[in-house]
Amino acid sequence: MIDANQQQLKAFRARSAAIDSSRTVQDAAILTARGHVLEIGPFRQLRRHLDGIEITVLDGSVLPALIDCYCRLEQPSQPPASETMAEWLRRSWEHDRSTNAGDCLANLRAGISRCLGGGVSCVGDVVGGEFISAGLPREPLRHLLMFRFSGWTDEDAATAAQGVLKRLSRVFRTGQAMAGLSPESAYLVSPRLLSWTSETALRRDVPVLTRCLEGPEEEEFLIHNRGELAAMLSSTGRLPSDWAAPGISSLDFLRSNLPLSRRCLLANTNSADEDSVEAIAMGAASVVYTPLRRWPQDCWKIGPERWTSAGVRLCLATGLACTDDSPDLLQLLRRTSREHPGIDPRTWMRSVTEFPAEALGLGSRAGRLEPGCFADFIVLQDARGTPGEMLLDDSAELAAMYIGANKMTD
Repeated sequence: MIDANQQQLKAFRARSAAIDSSRTVQDAAILTARGHVLEIGPFRQLRRHLDGIEITVLDGSVLPALIDCYCRLEQPSQPPASETMAEWLRRSWEHDRSTNAGDCLANLRAGISRCLGGGVSCVGDVVGGEFISAGLPREPLRHLLMFRFSGWTDEDAATAAQGVLKRLSRVFRTGQAMAGLSPESAYLVSPRLLSWTSETALRRDVPVLTRCLEGPEEEEFLIHNRGELAAMLSSTGRLPSDWAAPGISSLDFLRSNLPLSRRCLLANTNSADEDSVEAIAMGAASVVYTPLRRWPQDCWKIGPERWTSAGVRLCLATGLACTDDSPDLLQLLRRTSREHPGIDPRTWMRSVTEFPAEALGLGSRAGRLEPGCFADFIVLQDARGTPGEMLLDDSAELAAMYIGANKMTD
């Protein structure tokens, strides 16, 4: 008999349960305590541990809950495709200045609801502003706040660093969420501020998520210092008067100032080339693939097949605010896997479970259902095949979701 207080135990039985992307238990029993997996295995082997415990019979197959490592839950909407990058940045900064904490929290609650409805138990949420001063909603979602910041002049960089440290301290003090760092694009963060980011992330043991180049406007600015983006940044005082374009790619700029380690996530790598693939593979950083972002797929020089063949951890993410008209992560996963059939189902499953968990520093607690992990799982009806095949099967319906062994959906 397991030595644990039975008042804290919950037991489940399912047709099958995927421990991770490669291991499945048929006629599975899952025993949890305090929201964590205590035991998982064949029901016939664990039934002797379940005496006196009510068993919840699940109608379907159990898989680890999903992780969306890059989204923007506080934003109410997405930039229209007709906007230039300069227009989008202006609107984003105005949003940070004008949106009050109440509005941000309302958007956040709507985004959390959207995540839970799509099988997501944990998010890396890129946030700006000071909305958390009003207090985070007491929601079950495992919320990792990736604090967004920028600054190129010495004054702006110092202000940004001060603000981030203040927000980090507040989160760690309240214990309401986890936290990470999200320096903006290469052209908005100085080498000095990137170095500070690296040192702070190491000292605080938090992940770093940053954007590379997303479109031709940014590349034109960073390499040649011309175009609408260059004019806007100069006119708004975001750059020092003696600023000169680095004349190198965003990835080269990042590599020279920010170690591409296992706790580093690179989003919007549209402009990456073969040299970038090799450098990222050697540094062990993760690439965040966001096919919903506003640029069409033909803007991506390197597709997801190349990243995976190079051994780079590919993390699929929405990259968007969770509005009602955007696909949730499970829908996106199934659609993207059809568009890229050269990637096997196991890798696709890992892109929304094990890989983002490792990059966000949750590798021993999330993305799988081993003893000691969070008891976060989804239940799929009419699912057949390997864990990856079940997750990608459009006919397999998401019937329920559990976070910390508590049911979230009906």
